[in-house]
Amino acid sequence: MKMTDDVDVYITKDLPLASALLSLRQRLLHLKSEGNHFIFIFQNKRTCERLANAFLNRELTVDAKTYAESLRTLKNKIFSQKGKEEP
Repeated sequence: MKMTDDVDVYITKDLPLASALLSLRQRLLHLKSEGNHFIFIFQNKRTCERLANAFLNRELTVDAKTYAESLRTLKNKIFSQKGKEEP
């Protein structure tokens, strides 16, 4: 999946993971629509990969309120972008 020429980015389609990364102050560079899915592109591939592995292994801890706010923020971005795509 070719998304960008920048090699220091982390790409995921996983909304809960993206919310966790955003909660841990990882910088969201871009949200890209790909058909019915959205791609979250974060800065700092190495750090995001480490955090993603911890997330998948149930070893990542985030503040629940911060996570909920991050999830809400990403959903708002998705819905606002969906509105722009429709005629």
